[in-house]
Amino acid sequence: MTIPQAQRQCIDLHCHSTASDGVLPPRELVARAAEQGVTHLALTDHDTLAGVDEARLAAADHGLSLINGIELSCVWHKQTIHVVGLDMRDEDGAFAGHVAQQQQNRWQRASAIADKLIRHVTDCGPDILEQATAHAGGEVPGRPHFAQALVAQGAVKDNNQAFR
Repeated sequence: MTIPQAQRQCIDLHCHSTASDGVLPPRELVARAAEQGVTHLALTDHDTLAGVDEARLAAADHGLSLINGIELSCVWHKQTIHVVGLDMRDEDGAFAGHVAQQQQNRWQRASAIADKLIRHVTDCGPDILEQATAHAGGEVPGRPHFAQALVAQGAVKDNNQAFR
């Protein structure tokens, strides 16, 4: 994608929605970006393109250019790193298969986080995974969604305590 050069542009090439660990659904994220004067936005959710269709519709409503993106979790030299990909072709079958595998990995990670919280956090309810998933809008919950669920359960006083 070529971004035309104009005098007043505001470009955000890295943001997350509730399709991964963001706090706003894709439609609301795009609306907020447009309100803030963003002209070109890349939705780069972790290991998923699930929010792109909704974001694309919202971008059209707000006159904002949407750039398909993704933030892929990768292992490099035994370290997990995140690589941002832009202008992704979501119709590419081979790529979609790899993204589907990443989603399976993320669900396994979410389940492991829930199990650990149930074992180690006083007042953490057995339905923590379901609650975190609800905070994620039905998508794979990330750490922020677990923090929100712990606060809602009264297991911690705020998100900062949840992360500690």
